[in-house]
Amino acid sequence: MGQSSLSSYGAGEVEEPFLPSNADKLIDYLDGESDEYEQAKLYEHPHRDVSEQIRKKRLSKGMTQAELAESLSIGGDRVSRWERALNLPREYQEVAEELDIDPRWFEDERCRSGNHSNFVEGGLPDRAIDMIEGGLLGDGSLSKNDSHVPSYGQVSTDREYVSWLKQHFEQDGISVHNLRERDKKWRNTHSLRTRCYPEFEELEERWYDDIDDVLDELDDKDEIERIRKRKEQGHQRVKRVPDNLEMTPEKLLHLHLGDGSLQREEGTGRGGGRPWVTLYVNGFLRDDIENIADSLAEQGIETAIHKNKDDYTLNVLCG
Repeated sequence: MGQSSLSSYGAGEVEEPFLPSNADKLIDYLDGESDEYEQAKLYEHPHRDVSEQIRKKRLSKGMTQAELAESLSIGGDRVSRWERALNLPREYQEVAEELDIDPRWFEDERCRSGNHSNFVEGGLPDRAIDMIEGGLLGDGSLSKNDSHVPSYGQVSTDREYVSWLKQHFEQDGISVHNLRERDKKWRNTHSLRTRCYPEFEELEERWYDDIDDVLDELDDKDEIERIRKRKEQGHQRVKRVPDNLEMTPEKLLHLHLGDGSLQREEGTGRGGGRPWVTLYVNGFLRDDIENIADSLAEQGIETAIHKNKDDYTLNVLCG
């Protein structure tokens, strides 16, 4: 996360307090200076000073959040949202003060408090980033859902792999908040999703292109048809392999664990025929697979691209 994203929250400058358009009307209502409260849409989190006034006046009247919401004929979550700034953990407030930003940044970015000290001190370790990029070479994905910052998701039919991945993520400071199994309709797959991290924004920019931009660049009819079908299914992005991808042992490990399969040629003898590893990178375009092959070749690993009917695999000869 760069300073440009934090600047909108006042990083490095002094701003006037954030005041919701109808906060003063609510305070007048609580003070008894107004018999009616004029409703207005308020989705922002109030400034901490405003939240403090709202909470104190509500408590002085002996009202719960639900009772105040009922008296105003609004949803209970609205009052909770007004007071939410007071519920931010102390770590958020201390780091926000140190960076001279509004503490709402942490709530808006939906990041866990344990991550902010990592962010301030330099971010996630290189091995954690390599694990994510290795996963992105396979079935891993980055998506934002309801947040402004992406989270990472992984799907696999191997339950032990998903549990192992969760353990290793957490050892490197990546918190996993969603681990679940899917039923037979989804081939008994297992999935996990991490919390969001500012570092994932840069990864998303490197690994995803707008689907219309990709269609404009393609000239292969089969690949154009594949991407058009994805667009018809509602996809707006296409995962791509960065041109400057540097293959590391950690990335290759997670690519193989997620999408690799050991094969062996037919042969006689105790060990059978010559082995090879198939990397099922069929979700990528031909140019992307060539980028993977080039990055492996730089590490002395020779591969061969195999074209199936509609997509590709990458074979790595062993021995």
